[in-house]
Amino acid sequence: MNVLFDLRWMVIGSSGGMEQLAYELVTSVSWVWEEGKVMVYCPRETSEELNDRGWSSKIDFIDSDFYELVPAREPFARGSLDNSNNLPYNRLGIVQTGSATAKGRIVEVDLVHSIGGYVSPEFYGYRNVVTILDLQHRHFPKFFDQIEVEAREANHELAIDLAEKVICISDAVRRDIQQSYDVSGRKVETICPIPNSHFWMDLPKGVSGKIRAKFKLDDDYLFYPAHSWPHKNHEILVDAFALLCKRFPNLKLVLTGGNFASNHPARKMIEKHGVEESVMHLGYRSSLEIRCLLEGAKALIYPSKFEGFGLPVAEAIILGTPVVCSNIDPLKEVGGDAVLTFDPEDSGSIVRAVEKVLLDSQFRDSQLTKAQMRKFLFSVGAIALKTFNLYRELCGQKPIEEARAIPLPTFQYERSRHWGRKSLEHGDSGQSLKCWIALAKTFWSNPVRGVAVWRQVRYRRQRVEQPFNGRHGDEWIGPDFHKWLMVPDGTQSLTLRIEYPPRETCSDMRIWLSLNEGEPILDTYSGHLGVTITIAVPTVSPKLSLLKIKSQHHFVPKDRGEGEDDRKLSAKLLDIRWN
Repeated sequence: MNVLFDLRWMVIGSSGGMEQLAYELVTSVSWVWEEGKVMVYCPRETSEELNDRGWSSKIDFIDSDFYELVPAREPFARGSLDNSNNLPYNRLGIVQTGSATAKGRIVEVDLVHSIGGYVSPEFYGYRNVVTILDLQHRHFPKFFDQIEVEAREANHELAIDLAEKVICISDAVRRDIQQSYDVSGRKVETICPIPNSHFWMDLPKGVSGKIRAKFKLDDDYLFYPAHSWPHKNHEILVDAFALLCKRFPNLKLVLTGGNFASNHPARKMIEKHGVEESVMHLGYRSSLEIRCLLEGAKALIYPSKFEGFGLPVAEAIILGTPVVCSNIDPLKEVGGDAVLTFDPEDSGSIVRAVEKVLLDSQFRDSQLTKAQMRKFLFSVGAIALKTFNLYRELCGQKPIEEARAIPLPTFQYERSRHWGRKSLEHGDSGQSLKCWIALAKTFWSNPVRGVAVWRQVRYRRQRVEQPFNGRHGDEWIGPDFHKWLMVPDGTQSLTLRIEYPPRETCSDMRIWLSLNEGEPILDTYSGHLGVTITIAVPTVSPKLSLLKIKSQHHFVPKDRGEGEDDRKLSAKLLDIRWN
């Protein structure tokens, strides 16, 4: 069984909970793998992050920055000689981006898992599994612009239609999807995300306190790790915290994630109540720092108005930190009776819940006991095995009842991840000395991780954006179009339908078309808008073939007063057909 994870979107440090979900899923599922391949299509620096966990020999990393995927059939192809029996495609080509001579390779893919509610066009017609995190755009459309709402809606609808199974990260999300898109219960499956696996391990004595001391923190604080997005509800949290400060003057509120903009409602609320000295915003922190901050807090406070799951709640339960959170369905599902809930719209409700946790020691002890029982719902091995068996079921294989235990990461490994992230952050901000000091500490903690981070630092400095020479979503192509195609068995020719731009944009246009550097076919614009061109395919032709369309003319819509579109456009490639 060969499974490919599509993680081309995963840029380390910028994708929030979805990044953590993908990281833990890939590293954990690969451990229980028995036969076949785990393939991951992701950026180079993401592969470096995943590659040093210790069992990456099972993973075939495909660098999405340098390699493109060649599907068995392009989405804009009409008809295919390879799929007359309507079975899912299982061959996928891999070639170097921009290469005109690379031979490439073809791999067998039994299933593709896409995370984030979107199936890339390369995987139309394959056996697909898609993970959808939430439908926030439906419940809080005011948090998005109209284009984003429409894009999310279209992506979800298409992904659900293409997928054989839709993984939902909570029962609340599953119900939402079934009701919103009229999806059969047989098509959706609830599998919760895997919390940070290092939250299960014991840290060496004194480490947690040392990290908190770095931020000048004692144990008298509430902790909220969240980005400053509107649905995270920082404004009402600060309002409630100001009320708490009147009774608990030494209490602090510690925040992490993106800092507040100057016009953020929470920043204005902090200034209104004069609690600048009591609210600490630490910005982005490593997972090791987050763990230590959460471990030492009086409580995790989580006032979010909307969630798909709520990983910090699960992680607090694993650590035994008291949790007070919103009474929304996903958080109640995650926390069960091990959390105390409140109305996220009511500052008074938040205050009463926090006061109970701070003042009632008997209640805290009761919650700790419940958390000790509940934390096993988030076991790394159980979640990985459930996901693995779902893959097996869809590929026609019998499930396995148990898998070998997944080893937890060591403290040395997590410390190396911490310093590795610091090295990259300092490098991105131009602090070279701090970058190299953090890199040295990474090497000291874990030499393998140190090499991986050094490669990431070097890559970030050398990275050059590749020019786009493909087909845009609205069918337009530029003056130098390149596209690798997988040639179906028995093919004799390739037919292309092309639409030229309006006459006023070009009066004497010529284009040259070729397949595999063969003799180019010349077509000259002569007033007709549409044309059909056929290219012969030699009897002996490589399975992966390069189609080139070159034009001596292009126009830029912006230059003609047509909006802000600054693309260089030559013609529309409507579709192709193998004959």
